[in-house]
Amino acid sequence: MYFTSVFIHIIAAAIWIGGMIFFAIVLLPAIKNHPEKAILIHTIGLKYRLLGWPVLSLLLITGLYNMYLRQVELSWIGLTDSNSGRLILYKLLIFLITVVISAIHDFYIGTKATEIWMKNNSENDPGRFRAFARWAGRVNLLLALIAAGIGVAFVRGL
Repeated sequence: MYFTSVFIHIIAAAIWIGGMIFFAIVLLPAIKNHPEKAILIHTIGLKYRLLGWPVLSLLLITGLYNMYLRQVELSWIGLTDSNSGRLILYKLLIFLITVVISAIHDFYIGTKATEIWMKNNSENDPGRFRAFARWAGRVNLLLALIAAGIGVAFVRGL
């Protein structure tokens, strides 16, 4: 069971991180000058949301299950009294921050930015929304990479 759970956890992390890297490094540069850029970003963002939230759910479920199988107690003492417990605590905190940033991005800021952008209404400049959406993506990618590094440190006993 442990192998299967870890395998699913790693695949889910690869999908989450890979999707963000694809978006930033491949998709956005490819459509930089496209006349329908706002519509494309909005549509692809909605499609990715259908994948992203189930993947985050899988990461939470398999992560908690892996904790259980590795006998890390989900309590304050279990998460603070050992190096491995603290690593898991850091991962859980990073996950919580990621979920909050993703929710704000997906269900308010990102949606608002692309809706205003698609309307092309100069009175409602989406600039601040777009800036937040860009930074939210960057921060989430950085957090995901840190969480992956912590996962490696945990299983390697560091």
